[in-house]
Amino acid sequence: MCTNNINEEISLLRQQNAQLLQQLETLQDLYSTTLLAKQHQTWELVTDNVI
Repeated sequence: MCTNNINEEISLLRQQNAQLLQQLETLQDLYSTTLLAKQHQTWELVTDNVI
């Protein structure tokens, strides 16, 4: 494999890596939002049962 092909492959892998990192950040944000909503929902159930 010549140097140009290796450099092209590295470039493509870097692009894929950047895309995967972005997707991971999006999923982490979604998970955090879902977790917060679930905690809020649970808190409402707890406070409703206490009152």
